[in-house]
Amino acid sequence: MLKQWYRYVFLDVETTGLHHDNDDIIQIWLYEISCDGKMLSSFQSLVKPERDVASMKEIVTYITGFTLESFATAPSLQSLADQVLPYFGDDVILVGHNISFDIQFV
Repeated sequence: MLKQWYRYVFLDVETTGLHHDNDDIIQIWLYEISCDGKMLSSFQSLVKPERDVASMKEIVTYITGFTLESFATAPSLQSLADQVLPYFGDDVILVGHNISFDIQFV
């Protein structure tokens, strides 16, 4: 049973690679539920990588379906901070597939 004093946030990111020190987030998805499983809020956005997208590996396009053109008008992760940060805090339980990988990028 989920505890009502916690916030439950599902996190998923897509990245340009596997190394948080060399690669960037290209999509972020956050979904918050209540302790009874009802959706409270959600956020999803493409993210413009800090590095030149022209150097993005072809495998990223193959896996995610995103093309270089997908990021032409995408916001930077820093510009999304006001929308993303409310999903994190001491009262949050983060949930996700391979969450230890995703959290390194955030």
